[in-house]
Amino acid sequence: MGAVAVLPTTGARSAVLHEVVHRDAVTWSAIGVAATAVLALVLWRSRLSRTGLSLAGGRGAGLLLHLWPVVTLTAVYPIASTRMAGHQVGGVDMTVFLLAVALTLPWLLQGACLPMYRSIGALVHEGDVTAMRRGFCAAVPGTIVQAVPAVLISALPLVVLLHWSPRAIGAFVGLLVLDVMFAQSLVLANVTRARGEWVAGWSAYAAAVFIAPTWWWLPPLAGLLTQMVPLRRHLLTRPVWLGARTAAGDMAQGVLLGAVMWGDKVFYFYRTDGDFPVITLFLASLPAIIAYNFYFVCRSPDFDSSIKRLHTAMENEPLNRLQAHSEAVYRTAIRSMQDSAFVGAVLVGLTAVLLWSAAPDNAALIGGIAVAGWLSAVISIACYKLEYVDERRATRIIGGSHLLLCAAVFASPIPASSAYLSLVAGDVVILLGTLLLFRRTWKTPEHTLFWRRALNW
Repeated sequence: MGAVAVLPTTGARSAVLHEVVHRDAVTWSAIGVAATAVLALVLWRSRLSRTGLSLAGGRGAGLLLHLWPVVTLTAVYPIASTRMAGHQVGGVDMTVFLLAVALTLPWLLQGACLPMYRSIGALVHEGDVTAMRRGFCAAVPGTIVQAVPAVLISALPLVVLLHWSPRAIGAFVGLLVLDVMFAQSLVLANVTRARGEWVAGWSAYAAAVFIAPTWWWLPPLAGLLTQMVPLRRHLLTRPVWLGARTAAGDMAQGVLLGAVMWGDKVFYFYRTDGDFPVITLFLASLPAIIAYNFYFVCRSPDFDSSIKRLHTAMENEPLNRLQAHSEAVYRTAIRSMQDSAFVGAVLVGLTAVLLWSAAPDNAALIGGIAVAGWLSAVISIACYKLEYVDERRATRIIGGSHLLLCAAVFASPIPASSAYLSLVAGDVVILLGTLLLFRRTWKTPEHTLFWRRALNW
């Protein structure tokens, strides 16, 4: 989800960023506290063993590579944005145009990429990379075409609320389609953990932004070309289409889940007609983005391993020994969420200190965005745990509740800071309900994963 980093800045906003980075002793103290807290967590979890520390170091490097789009795009956009000044797309300032795409894209991709994961899911378990590449190329045409209706729907607010010109809306749709194609091309690199291909794709994307920032169509094309190299022998594979009903269900599921992490940013953009503190929004949202990725890179593998051990025990060990494995799965599931929440909370505190010291007048807005993002990340992680055991209806209700909450608070006339504080209050209730459902579902994982399904046969 590194595309959220595509937040163009103007010269004035870059000056604010400069102030944020260069702070006094309070800032460096906050950084020190945050680094110490995260390091203490790593050392505690690794138990100071050589194997544990090596594993922690490897996953730390993996997290950095996973966040490569955030790192590279954050580095190049402040420079590229100065060369975008004065350029327009269909009568819309290019920075506003790209901001609309950047905020819509992560939410859209939650739905657009889910059918692709379904298409190659069985092949991933087999572990045959050649078969995965062939199956991936067969699925690409259908998943792209089936994503187009969602892209068109995402452009409707531009017509109704912002009254963009047809040319600007056409460019918006075109760029979203290109970005969807690029993001779907990265699915294979993601599931096979081919970090070289992942880094190559995002590096090409960032390089295109830096070299030709006004060629808005170039970055996703450059990234897409890098992913076609390992697939070149399978590009002409005969297409295989998912059923329309299945694809639509996956799209709806992904969009509702994506609303939890990304919906508030889009609503905030349309409420202000694109005129809001971009740097503040981005930096205040960064802790949630890092915590979200921390879960998938650093904690999800342990959870998956515990599930495999439980399955092995269910096949090979007597029933009276399953309790220990079941409790281990539950503890691992809880720990994965606790660690991710802890990392996010520490980063929220650090970010709050940095931004408050630079812009004390926006303290309520900064705190509201940061805490709302943290709550959204924890809710999203819990939803993935629920979806793991096919609790799709529950996750849709959770995502839909958050979406309605966002619509209500941002449609109200209250200031943005109050809207975010209201969002925090509502999300606390949603989080408590989600955690109660999570605990009920995972308290007896052997029943959730196996016996419940067996009884339905």
